[in-house]
Parts: sequence; structure tokens; C-alpha cells
Amino acid sequence: MTLVPPRNIVGLFVAVAFAIWVLTVLGGVGRCTGGPSEYLSNDQDEDRLNKLRWDIQCLQVTTLNERPPTTPRLHLFMPINRGAAGQRFCRSVLTAIVHGYDPLIYNWDREGDYGSLQLAKVEGESQHTATSLRNVLGTHLATASESDYVLMTDAMDVWFQLSPSFLVKRFEELDAEVVIGADRMCAPNNPESPECKGVPQSPLPTWLFSNLNGATERLDSFGPPRWANSGTVMGSLQAVRRLFETLAEIMKSPDYDQWATDGDQAAFNVFLSQGKLVVDPRFRLFWATSYDVQSMVWMNTPYPPDNVSDTFTPWSLYPPLAHHKHTGEVPVVVHMNDNRKSFIEDWWGEPWFSKPRAMFQDVVRRRVQNVTLRIAHDTGIRTHLLRDICEAHLDLW
Repeated sequence: MTLVPPRNIVGLFVAVAFAIWVLTVLGGVGRCTGGPSEYLSNDQDEDRLNKLRWDIQCLQVTTLNERPPTTPRLHLFMPINRGAAGQRFCRSVLTAIVHGYDPLIYNWDREGDYGSLQLAKVEGESQHTATSLRNVLGTHLATASESDYVLMTDAMDVWFQLSPSFLVKRFEELDAEVVIGADRMCAPNNPESPECKGVPQSPLPTWLFSNLNGATERLDSFGPPRWANSGTVMGSLQAVRRLFETLAEIMKSPDYDQWATDGDQAAFNVFLSQGKLVVDPRFRLFWATSYDVQSMVWMNTPYPPDNVSDTFTPWSLYPPLAHHKHTGEVPVVVHMNDNRKSFIEDWWGEPWFSKPRAMFQDVVRRRVQNVTLRIAHDTGIRTHLLRDICEAHLDLW
């Protein structure tokens, strides 16, 4: 009879033991019941050993039974009333839809001047459930997960450049509950106020925004981006809901009149100075271009700027996209804010989704041919064909 070498015996024993372990774990689902007390005996050493066996068994079964964490959903909200929904709105919402977003429009049935519409964007009225983000979150996202993501953008001066995959990845990189677009100017707050002086410094060097002579552009009022721009805000549903509850109270306070503004941006600078939110300092998420138009460069972009799987942008066609020439970033959202809104018309025709060339227009037309737009009304969400709202403003049908 041939003897088995000792080394092979050890290997065989290990293989058999591993097979038994696998079968035990796979076959033991649901058998981790009771507790370590079932294994207790009169021998303390044996008790410790049996408790360890129970802990290991339960750990194995729990690991196999664990469900993977649910991926948070992204909810995009854009406030505008029917009377203002012209060409600029149609272009903004087109860029969102082309890149895979499903915006929910609110404030649609609201009427009033700029100030009342700004307050309505945040606060609304109790009898109108579709006239503020606070109300819309409470009604239309009542059953959503608190860990879902909420994105609110302006509705007439923003262009989406990248799909939700880029947005979510970049938001999570910042490890913050709420992120707001960054601006190079503190407004409308007093530049000498704690709200302006107290915000964190930008991680970008000051010289990055200097001209060839070394002088900071537009005097020294504008440094690296570090203040809040309320045209783009993103956070978890739980955090955004809490933030907008506080924001509404601040905007209704008599003290808010000190900033002589009807908008919400002054309050966001207060939150920023208190550490309740952070800005996106490198323009990876949002780029407010008003005091930074000189940093804009349109470049053919044949590959995704991040390691993200994306099929919304036709990368093989070398699509032109906006790049920030100082940070090197391709922002997800370009926000043409404040006194530079004329660039909404000047730049239309530069990005691929606005190009008249057939190879780009064919992609856009296919995506918007029969698409519907969700609009929040007091009676609930209704869908409207984008064509019915925007046919006169977009040459796509």
C-alpha cells in the first residue's frame, strides 16, 4: 500500500475543511436563531468556544443575507412660472432632458413680481402646494428615501453638460450634506459683514485668477470662488428639506430686509458662514460664470472627463463642451447668472447639443421627439409634451 505524503494529507484536510465550511454557510441561511445561550454548558472554556462558533455562524449568515444598499435616486427641481417659460427656459430644460435628467417644474401656476416669485420659490403659500420647493418636497417626495438626492437649479440660465452619473459621483466626492454653486463675489450681503468675511477660504490659489501682469482681475473685489450662488443647490433629501425650512423662516423675518433683496442668496451666504453647507470650489458640479466669463473655453471633448460609464454624450463625435481653463474641469452645469445673461444667446450654438450640424441634431431630436415634461400643480403632477410648450422656441420638431 502506498503511503500518502504528510504534505498532501494537510492539503487534503484543508480542502475538505474548506468545502465543509462553504456548504455550512450556504446551507445555513436562516438557521442562525436563538442566541449564544443555546450553546451554554457548565464548562466556561467550552462556553467561550461555543459562543465564538455562534458569532462566526451568525456573521456568515448575515453577510450572505444582507441586501446591497439602495442607490439614492436623483430628483431635479426647476422653478418657473408659465409666463416666463420662453426660449431661455426651453433651452435650459432641453439640456437637462438630453443628458438623462427628468426635471420637475414647479411654481408654474404662480403669478406675481420678481420678489414674490423669489419668496414663492422657497416658501410658497399654504393653499398652493406647487409653489415652493418646501411644499413640493413635502407632497411629491413624501414617500421618497431621505437619502435620495435633491438638485434645484434655476430654470432659464443653466445648461446641463454631463449626465447624472457625473453629478452624483462628484457630489459624493465632496462628502457634504448640501453643496451650493460657488461665486467669486459675495452678494447681496455687505462685503465687510461676517457672512462674507466668515466663509472658508478657497483651496484655489489667488494667482490662478490673475492676468499676465499679476493684477487680480476686476480689482480685488473678486477672488477665487468661495461665496454662495443660490442658482444651483444639491443635497440629500433630509438635509435639503431641513435647510429650506430654515431658509423660509429667515426670508420671512424682518431682519432679512437689511440686505435689500427679494432673493434667497443672502441667506445662503449666512448658512455658508455657519458651516451648514459647502461650495463647489473647482466648478466640477456647478459653474456660475458671471464674474468668470474670461475662463470659458469651448473644446471638442472625445472622452468622459471622469471614469464614469456614460452613454448620453456622443463622445465619438468629439462633442464641444465648456471647459474652465484655470481648473481644467468640465462642469456638469453651466450657470450664466447675474449681469452676464446675454451669453445665453451668445454661446448658444457652441455646445454640441445646440449645434446645427446634423450629426448632433439627430441625437437631440431622437431624445426629445415625444418626451413629456412633469409639471407640479396644486392637484398633483401632470405631464405635458415638451413640444407643446417649446415648439416655437426650439427648432427640433
